[in-house]
Amino acid sequence: MGEQSTMSTDADAPSGNSPLSDPAAEEQGHRVRVEAPFPVIVRGIDAHGEAFESRTVLDHLSARSFSVRLAHRVLPDTRVFAVVRLATATATAGQGLRVAVRGVVRRAVRLPDGRYGVDVDFTRHRFL
Repeated sequence: MGEQSTMSTDADAPSGNSPLSDPAAEEQGHRVRVEAPFPVIVRGIDAHGEAFESRTVLDHLSARSFSVRLAHRVLPDTRVFAVVRLATATATAGQGLRVAVRGVVRRAVRLPDGRYGVDVDFTRHRFL
């Protein structure tokens, strides 16, 4: 079976459903959010001042932000650059619309598996 994507609104999501869920954000209104394993490349500077590039998949994507899980610890207010391929991992490599995003880390939380759940707010984006 292929990968499935789902669309939900923050208000429809059960509180605490994701380790990245933010009750304050849920109270702010109905924002459409896509939860699909879209491939993403994230570049930035980690908490140790080292440049990194990470290939991962999105936890969710909305019109103004995205969430990912990274092996690198990043601090809030850190600027990052990402390229998201708007096709699931099962699509042929290189297929699908891509969007380049510049953003700022809003929140980074250490997860039980040792990775970091990172929420990024867009500052700019461009479709490629």
